[in-house]
Amino acid sequence: MAVDPSFAGVGWDDLRKQARRLENEIDAKLASFGRPDQSGEDCEAEIERLLKQLQQINSSMQSLMSAIGSDIVSHTLARHLNISHEFVQEFKRKRAIAKDNREHAELLHSFRSPSERRLEVDPLVQERSSIQRSTAQIDSVVNQAHAALSALSTQRSLFGTIGFKINNVGSILPSVNHVLVAIRRKKNQDTLILSAVISVCTFLMFLYWISK
Repeated sequence: MAVDPSFAGVGWDDLRKQARRLENEIDAKLASFGRPDQSGEDCEAEIERLLKQLQQINSSMQSLMSAIGSDIVSHTLARHLNISHEFVQEFKRKRAIAKDNREHAELLHSFRSPSERRLEVDPLVQERSSIQRSTAQIDSVVNQAHAALSALSTQRSLFGTIGFKINNVGSILPSVNHVLVAIRRKKNQDTLILSAVISVCTFLMFLYWISK
């Protein structure tokens, strides 16, 4: 790979720092690549861009190494090249897995019925169905409340009728009591008169029996 002109004139230490920064960033991106909460295509393109930058930095470091000619520099460059190679292999592996998952999801989607695909594409249909079910439940509760209110109204009317009849009976009872008292008084008077007549007759019979 050709050396990026943007890295021309950059020292070894600066290139090494940039390589370490890119390695950390690529490592984090690879860890999140393939997660459900990550956009697969966007994350894949970002990792490819970072890997390309890392390879360009490594190429620039190789050019400087030939000029420096140090064993320490050679060892450091070999380690960065090895890390870059491992990142590329890991990226290819995860990209293949993500591709298989997408193809599997598309295959499952193709076997679904048109109604199921329509519900998946249009989330408003699901929301509308949920609202309709909730509305039906609310209507059922309201109808039950109306029925309970009607029953309470009927009971209140019945209790009102019973109370009216009780009041009528209460107004009639005083008259009935007066009649019963009058009958009882008349009966007592008749009993007294009859007792007096019997007493007089008995006394007269006693006098008549003595006089004989």
